[in-house]
Amino acid sequence: MYGEYTVEVNENINDIARRFGVTIDEIARLNPNININQLQAGQIIRIPNIFSESFKYYIVKKGDSLYKIAAENNTDVNMIAQINGLDIYDYLYPGQRIMVPKEGVKLYITEDGDTLRRVAIKTKNTLNSIILENSTIYLLPGQLLIYRE
Repeated sequence: MYGEYTVEVNENINDIARRFGVTIDEIARLNPNININQLQAGQIIRIPNIFSESFKYYIVKKGDSLYKIAAENNTDVNMIAQINGLDIYDYLYPGQRIMVPKEGVKLYITEDGDTLRRVAIKTKNTLNSIILENSTIYLLPGQLLIYRE
């Protein structure tokens, strides 16, 4: 999960990382097509969403893999990868911080033709609960939506 941030005048990647309490590497992973060392005012970049009540942070230990972390947290490896902007085969290094859905939180990836009503039916939720859990809903294919069981 991530939020979008507009770079301010005279702001650099160190300032932004400090402001949001994340590492430069985390920002770089979410912005693979942007040279984060040459940011310009007005440029929009992705920032890890650290304010979500639906996720917890997990600190990777030696020998961990996305599969192991997913199994230990009773969640799907593909969802953990998507939340963190990773490929399921990416190397994890000890000390790396990743987001994992909290217990009871499920994720739905929108498909072509989805409507809020269709998402609510598929996730067995109400329209209001889908709207309350997600601050921005575009319903474009591939958007990650949060819901609870």
